[in-house]
Amino acid sequence: MRIQNFRKDKRPPQSPLLRLSRLWRDRRGGKGGVVIAYGFTLIELLLGVVITSIILLTVYTVFFAALDIRERSLRQEDTVGQMGIALEAMARDLENTVGYNFANSYPEIKAFNGAKDRITFLQSSPQGLRFVSYYLQKRDEGRRHDVQIGQHSKKNVSVTESKTGTEAVYDLIRESRPFLDYLTASDDHAETRIVCRNIKSNGLQFSFGSVNPDSGGRAWYASWSFNVIPALTKIELASGPNPSGPGVQLAKMVLNPAGTMIVE
Repeated sequence: MRIQNFRKDKRPPQSPLLRLSRLWRDRRGGKGGVVIAYGFTLIELLLGVVITSIILLTVYTVFFAALDIRERSLRQEDTVGQMGIALEAMARDLENTVGYNFANSYPEIKAFNGAKDRITFLQSSPQGLRFVSYYLQKRDEGRRHDVQIGQHSKKNVSVTESKTGTEAVYDLIRESRPFLDYLTASDDHAETRIVCRNIKSNGLQFSFGSVNPDSGGRAWYASWSFNVIPALTKIELASGPNPSGPGVQLAKMVLNPAGTMIVE
């Protein structure tokens, strides 16, 4: 029997990746020997760096995009929350309006005076009768006001100069004056509070409703100068655009128990 001898290959088995990563493929020596060098080429190293950079950049972009979306969502929720609180505060004040006809004693004074963007009405308080007003007040251009909602505006505003031009925004103001100060147009005892901020121009709108005596249907007025209180007051509040997205608009209908349904 003829025994055939097989030459053993002393080289370790090579994986496909290792074979592809040779620095030189079968570089032969002068006497026919084979010299093999293992490693990565410069192109392969650069390609690995590029792929790693792309992966890290993608992770970075996705992570910070998620943080930005979350921050915008929180800002939007904060804006809606402030506007909702402001609407509820105005509704409570309107529901407690006191009806009184000053035609005989003070013909120029009305217990309820409503305009398109401003409202003033009489209210009873432990300190006596007071006139309450709601209106918008523009912030100083080129300045940023940091306020705390519900605090007194004169003690509560820190102003920081800003050189970057931004769209003008307004604060929703609640002003309360004693009856005598209102008659004399005095500001000595006026209380002014910021109830909401970041309201756009014309972002506060009022309309006043009653029953049409001719048709029996509902009639709406853009202003109210009658000597009686309207039965319905519609409030519309719209915020200005901000980094969190477009503005928000809310509306509320208020029924005044002391109001008059029919105006002649």
